[in-house]
This record gives sequence, structure tokens and C-alpha cells, in this order.
Amino acid sequence: GFKRIRIELSVVKQVLNISVFMMAQYLLSVVVWMLFFVFIEKLGERPLAISNIVRSFYTVLILPAQALGTATNTMVSNTIGAGRQSEVLNLLGRVAKISLAITVVIMLIVFLFPRALIHIYTSDAVLIAETIPPMYVLLTLLPIFSVGAVLFNAVSGTGNTRTALMFEILTLTFYLSYMWWIIIYLQSSVAVCWTSEHIYWFFLMSFSFLYLRFGKWQNKKL
Repeated sequence: GFKRIRIELSVVKQVLNISVFMMAQYLLSVVVWMLFFVFIEKLGERPLAISNIVRSFYTVLILPAQALGTATNTMVSNTIGAGRQSEVLNLLGRVAKISLAITVVIMLIVFLFPRALIHIYTSDAVLIAETIPPMYVLLTLLPIFSVGAVLFNAVSGTGNTRTALMFEILTLTFYLSYMWWIIIYLQSSVAVCWTSEHIYWFFLMSFSFLYLRFGKWQNKKL
């Protein structure tokens, strides 16, 4: 019964040692993502309206890659827990290829029918036409995202959430700097502003790849 429930501080400490860095990482990414739209708003109502449509598509189009990334986190943890660290990189290669293949199919559909898809959100012909360029920019991001999401989740899957947080902070530093320069300073078009996401996922993917390829994570105890 309830009398047998005991709080083991050693277990709580172990859980917090992993989860607290993940919470901080998610919080930082959400806050900075909100700043992107605060910056866009300074360009005017029209750019914000376009970006909100693109954001809606972004949220939907990345779902398969996000799901595979989350699954990767668990699979990497299980593989390491089973003592098969040598199989992790091959596992990541297979999952990344699946994620990329699904993403390419999604890209092709959106590329062929952008107007019809944007029409779901608005019937304004001018707004539809203005949304197409940033939509195409978004499509060029998806391959980077599809691989980056898998690799970054794999870093957390190794149990090194502190390292994942460090990568997030470093990436957000580049991301924020580029975002301020391209949106606030240059006041670029919406399409160019959305290249900020390329900067974010390129650095996050690169840091994750280098860590998984050359880092000392194999002996991490989960």
C-alpha cells in the first residue's frame, strides 16, 4: 500500500541530474523561438501574417522527423543500456535515412501544390503569393531538420543532457546573432528571415554529429 512508498533520494538525484538540463534546454529553445516572431512583428503586420502561416506548416511538416527523433532518444538509451554501444552509430544512420526519405516525400508534395495548401489558411490571393517564397525556404530547411533532430535527440539519449544543453546554448548564440542581424538590422524579406532556422539546425546538427562521432559518450552510465 501507500505505507511502502519511499522516496529514495539517490534515485531522485539521478533523475534530476538528467532531467533538469533537458528542461532548461527546452525552455531556452521555446523562449528564443518566441523572440523570432517578436522580431518579425517589428517588420509589420503583413510579414507577421505570412510567418504565422509558415509556422503552421512548419509545425505540421516536421512531425514525422520529430517523432523519429524522440524514438531515437529511447532507442539509443536502450542500446547503450544493453551494452551495445558499438551499434549506436549504425542505428543513427538507419533512422536518419528513414527520416530523410519521409521528409523528401513531404517536400515534393508541398513543392508541387503550394498554393492549394496555403489556401487552407487564407483565400487572399496576394497573401498566398507572398507566402510561397518563405514556404520554399522552409522546404530547404526540412532535410537539415530531419537529420538534425535524430542526431540531437541521440545526444540526450546517451544520457549527456548537460552536453545537449551546452550545444543548445552555443547554437542559440549563433541563432540569435544571425536573427538580430537579418531581421532587425537588415530588415530583410520574410523569406530571408526564415533562413534563421537553417542557422539553428545546421549548428545543432553539426555539434551533435561531432560529439557522437568523436566524443567520449560510450562509457556513460544511464
